[in-house]
Amino acid sequence: MTTIELDHLLTYAREKNIGLTSLHTLLTIAEEPAPLSFISQQVGITTACMTGIADRLTALGMVHRTTGHGDRRRVKLQLTAKGQDLITSALLGPALV
Repeated sequence: MTTIELDHLLTYAREKNIGLTSLHTLLTIAEEPAPLSFISQQVGITTACMTGIADRLTALGMVHRTTGHGDRRRVKLQLTAKGQDLITSALLGPALV
């Protein structure tokens, strides 16, 4: 990621009142749903902190939780259409075109 891209993402996060950790979480699951434990490792926070971020993103309508068929404790986060729109706007903003 270039400095221009990073600067754009930081500005975008501030404008949308999304924390950097929340934005990093959304970027991490942009390609496919992922378990909270994997996301927390990628973002560099504890699973307990990730649970709080997942709660906030769920309340904002950016993600929804899914559970495994065999193990309801294994929770994955998946982008909603609203979350996907935010990521698309963040990545395709004027600084990157």
